[in-house]
Amino acid sequence: MITVRLSRYALVVCATAGLLAGCGARLTDVGSPPMLARPQARSADLLYVSNYQNSTVDVYTYPGGSRVATLTGFSKPQGECADAAGDVFIANTNDHDILEYAHGGTEPIATLHDSQYFPIGCSVDPVTGNLAVSNLMSSRGVGSIAIYRHARGKPRQYKSLTYFMSCSYDDGGNLFADGESNSDELLVELPKGSMTFKTVRLGLYGLGQLQWDGKYLTNELDESSSSSIFRLKISDFLARTVGHTHLSGAGSASFIDRQRVILAGPDRVDFFNYPSGKGPTKTIADSHRPIGVVVSTASSR
Repeated sequence: MITVRLSRYALVVCATAGLLAGCGARLTDVGSPPMLARPQARSADLLYVSNYQNSTVDVYTYPGGSRVATLTGFSKPQGECADAAGDVFIANTNDHDILEYAHGGTEPIATLHDSQYFPIGCSVDPVTGNLAVSNLMSSRGVGSIAIYRHARGKPRQYKSLTYFMSCSYDDGGNLFADGESNSDELLVELPKGSMTFKTVRLGLYGLGQLQWDGKYLTNELDESSSSSIFRLKISDFLARTVGHTHLSGAGSASFIDRQRVILAGPDRVDFFNYPSGKGPTKTIADSHRPIGVVVSTASSR
């Protein structure tokens, strides 16, 4: 059995050559959620929240926070990302695949199979439409970054680290990823057009979830009873901290939507103002261990 637990990360994967009963089991007993009316949903922004405990993804109006659907059929879903069309990609960790849903859809429109890897996060390149997926590990141990050209077909695998946690494109098509190698937490960059990840020098004491806030690469750290988001300016493979947002809530992942941060977990989803960190301004109760959040915008369709 391989069990990976990295400090400062809330993401845990249990694996054997096959899936462990109870670790990868599908749990979809969530009652009878309302079905999402697709024509209506197309006209509204939507918030997708993946629940690690019961293997579901809840869909809410955004920013209203009313639940309109619960998607099932997953096995420990984790990170999520959305493309320019509003389609949502969900890392279905213990089924070794990534499921794509159209904005407002209740059934997947595509499945990307990731062999024996355990995908836990993703990001879409705004320049090319390529999909990058962070694979924590494989059944053989070593993880990867898998890049799917135009979010289709077989991926190209990059294995510069032992374990990969999160990844994020910036608005120029440069890809950043973090993880662990030889017990060291590292930040790496794949410049646009390059085939090789390079290590980024970093002065922070830890790494967490990466994302692009529209101007800076951000690094979110869970601090047990609170969370911090550090804004990083990257130049010549050197990261310089240029700002910091403190959130009065602990979480495993967040999504920055312009002037708002949506923070997931461990038993709720909180909205905060960004970059001030004021809040929470709204709370959605969730007892199923929310672990991934993303906003799909209707205006992009």
